[in-house]
Amino acid sequence: MTQSFVPYPGIAYPQVVFDPSNSQFTLRGDSFMLLADEFYGQLKQKLRTFLKSSQLKPPIACYFDLDYYDTKSFKCVYNLLALLQESGKKIDVHWKIHFHDYASLETAIDLQGDFPRLNFVFD
Repeated sequence: MTQSFVPYPGIAYPQVVFDPSNSQFTLRGDSFMLLADEFYGQLKQKLRTFLKSSQLKPPIACYFDLDYYDTKSFKCVYNLLALLQESGKKIDVHWKIHFHDYASLETAIDLQGDFPRLNFVFD
């Protein structure tokens, strides 16, 4: 069963979807909210629960399709990636690279180096 997680709906908050039946997690949209620590703290707890689901079949596909994110949100996303790596599970991180967004590509390459146990796929 697919579950959305959006405790603070609005344009500053990304769409979050957990789909354990398809072993997928998605974070999509913009992320520039004032309460990033609170939002991502709750999200991190839900992600921990998701990673413990008996329905998950490797590899777990995690989609990061962020059009825009501020510095505080990026730090929180970085912590989500650390949680994914620490899980010890086989995880494919699909990082969306928007057309001609070289900064996003550079960020993704840096993250790939920081999290060598995650399989990065640049979409």
